[in-house]
Amino acid sequence: MVVSQPSRILTAEAVAFDDDGKEIARGSGQFMKTKIQLKSFDAYTNNQ
Repeated sequence: MVVSQPSRILTAEAVAFDDDGKEIARGSGQFMKTKIQLKSFDAYTNNQ
């Protein structure tokens, strides 16, 4: 879920639950919008 999106920085967070509904993981991160396509970087296109 995107929590905040002012200008070029997005803040997202997620929660994962097991089959019993118990929270098993939680994470969040900040991401910057850019015009650079990730496919221009080997790490994102090399399927090793």
